[in-house]
This record gives sequence, structure tokens and C-alpha cells, in this order.
Amino acid sequence: MARKKSILTENQEALASAVAAGVPPQVAAANMNIDQSTAYVALAAPKMGERIVQKRIAIAHFSGLSPMDVIEGLRVAIDQAKILADPMSQIAGWREIGKMCGFYEPEKKIIEVSDKSKRKFADIQRMSDEELMKVLDEEGDVLDVAFTEQPSG
Repeated sequence: MARKKSILTENQEALASAVAAGVPPQVAAANMNIDQSTAYVALAAPKMGERIVQKRIAIAHFSGLSPMDVIEGLRVAIDQAKILADPMSQIAGWREIGKMCGFYEPEKKIIEVSDKSKRKFADIQRMSDEELMKVLDEEGDVLDVAFTEQPSG
């Protein structure tokens, strides 16, 4: 059976693979010689998120581990830390279990945009589709772009 061709570029696939394997996005971007902000913009795209989840599922299937296996391993480590009277290790273990179970609110990041970037964005908004395609063809290193505007304040 032929594999379905990915709708992501080669760079996007490589970035998704790295992030799915646990490499921090900034490290993956540096390893791939791409700008960190470009990597974060690419990772914000829904298609990238879906691909990362697919890759993580594949990694978990290949490794034979499930989330419950990881939690059980952490519980064993917590019990060992308890025997060794190491409360900080116990807390760290429970914190990880809490994260895995979704007991913590997701971490929110705010990216400040400079006036120069705002002007550039306004320039881009004024361009016609033909002008945008011409610029994209000239640049060539754009992975993917998805913008969401957050209310200020």
C-alpha cells in the first residue's frame, strides 16, 4: 500500500519529528538552521499539531510504552524516593504525574511584536494575492504561517 504524501514540507516534517521526539523547538530550529520565530509560527499551525500527535503516537507504539506505563514508572520512583527520604524527588514525581493527567493549566506564552513587525504586517495585509505569491516565491524559506490576534490588556 502506497503511503499518503504529506501535505507538510520537508522542513516541517523534520521539525515535527524533532518536537515529537522531545527536542525543544528552539533547539530543533537551531539544528535545522532556521529562525526560531519561524519554527514557532510553523508549530502553531493546526496541521503541524496534528502531525506531531501522529508522530508521538507512532513513537509510543514503537517503544511499546503507554502513558499508564510512564505513570507506573514514576510511581515506583516516588516510592523509592520515599524510602530514601527525598521529598524533593517525591514532589517532582507527583508534579510530572499531575502534568500527564492534565491537572495543571497549560503554560501561556506572550510574544511581543515590535513596531517594525507591525508595519511589515500592515504592508503584507495591503498586498494583493499576486504580490504575496511573488514575495513568497522570492523568499523560499517560509515554512507555514498562521496568525491569531490576541486582545491586548
